[in-house]
Amino acid sequence: MMSDSESEDSAIDVVHVVDFDSTTSLDSTVLKSVNENGRQYQDYRYILPKDEKEQERQRQGHALLYYALGDLHNCPLTNPQKVLDIGTGVGIWSTKFADKYKSAVVLGIDISYMQPQYVPPNLSYLIVDAWEFVVEEKHKGQYDFIYIGQFAGAVRDWRSFLQHVIQLLKPGGWLKWIEMGIGIHHKHHHQTEALVWWENQIRQASENLGTALDVGPYMGSFLQQAGFRETQVKEVNIPLGTPSESPHKRLALLNEAYTLSTVEPLSLRLLGSSWDMVICALVKKDIRQCIAEECQTRW
Repeated sequence: MMSDSESEDSAIDVVHVVDFDSTTSLDSTVLKSVNENGRQYQDYRYILPKDEKEQERQRQGHALLYYALGDLHNCPLTNPQKVLDIGTGVGIWSTKFADKYKSAVVLGIDISYMQPQYVPPNLSYLIVDAWEFVVEEKHKGQYDFIYIGQFAGAVRDWRSFLQHVIQLLKPGGWLKWIEMGIGIHHKHHHQTEALVWWENQIRQASENLGTALDVGPYMGSFLQQAGFRETQVKEVNIPLGTPSESPHKRLALLNEAYTLSTVEPLSLRLLGSSWDMVICALVKKDIRQCIAEECQTRW
């Protein structure tokens, strides 16, 4: 998506040591955490945890997307100079991008400190609330490319947020924004009761909280309303279960691991007292049935 105003893994041969104690401002708001249901969260504003289990889930998600999409940006970048990764999480996308485009200065921002210490020399991280960053005047017109990946649940007003994001881009700059849909799509249009209940509850609870998770159907209109032109919205169906001889078997296995690992962290905070391990087991059982029947998830 363009504003108005093919990748291969490679070893990082030179590393930059990110010293968060001396180079990053870590105030008490950023460093605090909340413990609920045996998981650690940044604070009460964000749906998902930030503990090691969540970091592993994020790694699974990146592996799934990278394998499914086969590129870091999917737009005609030639010589990007400044790049921003909003909601960088464990920093895998920003690390890969910085390693591929060694002349680019890459910045990853996140409200939680979970990034690696050893990164390419052209990559740095800033621990900051994304909203506070995008509204700062000094960042306007600075970036050739901005990446937002799986950030639903962290933004209350996407229209307003994207209106600020577009101002961060240089004229002709690009944005890539990707989100996972809520729901498993059965090729025979059949879903089991527990899974349907869970999907509806998750959608409604996130909307009630003001941080809707299922933003996929609205992404195109949000972007156009923010002022992006040449927008392209692409829906990608990723197999969840496939025959052993299928060329998509590895992709389906990655999706299986990621989907199953996402049920608990989404449910614990959103569903509260409506959620228990019995329901969790039923939902996961239904997902495994969908895997056996070769369903899909949608991105």
